[in-house]
Amino acid sequence: MSDFTLANIEKIYENININKALFVVKFNILEDLKEKLINEEYPVCSMNESKKFINHNSRILLINSTELECLKNNQDLYQALYNINLVIFIDTPIIPNPEFYEDYFNMNINNNIDYIFQI
Repeated sequence: MSDFTLANIEKIYENININKALFVVKFNILEDLKEKLINEEYPVCSMNESKKFINHNSRILLINSTELECLKNNQDLYQALYNINLVIFIDTPIIPNPEFYEDYFNMNINNNIDYIFQI
């Protein structure tokens, strides 16, 4: 993972108030990014540790882009997604459909408290 990506994440976290976040990344950088974020003391977990996210022991859910559909299959996790106000797509295409964010995260992308970024 590049220092550029980590620097951009740091800038985002310095400038906005974040409740919970979802990072959608390309599969080949997931583990490296998770390790770097843990080293920087970000409260991050991956999809196989989603109970940490559901129980509020982690504030960042890190998934690879192929796991987006899996979010709805876990009812407890799906409910916890409504606490998200930040979605970052890292080295993967952003989803341009506003209905996707409303359905998955209860996010209104026009309200100035919900944020979607692409790095």
